[in-house]
Amino acid sequence: MVHILSEFLEYCASSETPFNVKDTISTIGGFFPRSAIHSMYQTRFTSGIENLFNAWSDGSDEQKEILYQIIHLSLFDAYRPYSPYFAWIDSPEARETLKSTLKTYLPKLLATEKPHLIDRLQSILGQLDVLHAQEHNEQAGTSTLTFNEFQLHSHPDELKDLNAI
Repeated sequence: MVHILSEFLEYCASSETPFNVKDTISTIGGFFPRSAIHSMYQTRFTSGIENLFNAWSDGSDEQKEILYQIIHLSLFDAYRPYSPYFAWIDSPEARETLKSTLKTYLPKLLATEKPHLIDRLQSILGQLDVLHAQEHNEQAGTSTLTFNEFQLHSHPDELKDLNAI
């Protein structure tokens, strides 16, 4: 499904706004990856988001609403704190593209009246680093638990203590 959504995002960025774009994005992007997704598709997906955000971030209100919708796709639910879903963007190139795009877009959102979107963006940005820290550390020759592994090995009372921080 990620490859289909990627194609659609690419199409949206390269042409006029398609008919029923919001419904199409919700339908195609309304799933949770449950296993690994090839890095080629991850990169294509994040590049599609980058191109769409570059094309539409200063566009019409309808286009901006679609960008907001993309931020709220179920695909990104894995990047909420304490999410039970599979953190699937494990390609370093795809993560960097997504982080760069969202960091560029964040100041434009700060000027809006949409604090929930700002929270969502900041959560995705933060969790991209936290959830994939083990891969980064393994490449550097060290090892730590990812946040999901930490959750699995932690007692619920310890997690409550973390929420207070």
